[in-house]
Amino acid sequence: ICDSLPLSLASLLCLVIFIVAVFIDNIPAALYTAGMLATSIFLLGLSVLMTEFLVRRIMKARREETTSVSLFSFLLFPLALLICQFQYLMAIPAALLTRRIVWRGVAYDVNIRRKEIRMLDYEPYSPPATLEEHPVSI
Repeated sequence: ICDSLPLSLASLLCLVIFIVAVFIDNIPAALYTAGMLATSIFLLGLSVLMTEFLVRRIMKARREETTSVSLFSFLLFPLALLICQFQYLMAIPAALLTRRIVWRGVAYDVNIRRKEIRMLDYEPYSPPATLEEHPVSI
């Protein structure tokens, strides 16, 4: 959260300032914030591409097969970055407001104020008594 939240908030702030600047016909502010947003997307894209390059290099050294990215996917990348930034901003409040989680059939009660998680309705796993009850190997 500490790394991505300020970047997401900065992107959202730039977008809001851009919309307000366009609405009130402040062209210099609109151009400035659009440039900041474009620079942010460019730098994020550059970091992802550098990571992709390094991962592909490792995979090549291991003799693992890789597939190339299509030009269409590459052109959609900035839009995907923007969508991810704003989705992240919506996911944080949802996660902070969640009080009950069910994971793998076990319910958990989450108390953020006391920083504790309590398991509810837990039943330990018990394997079947005979092979006929569970014929498939795990």
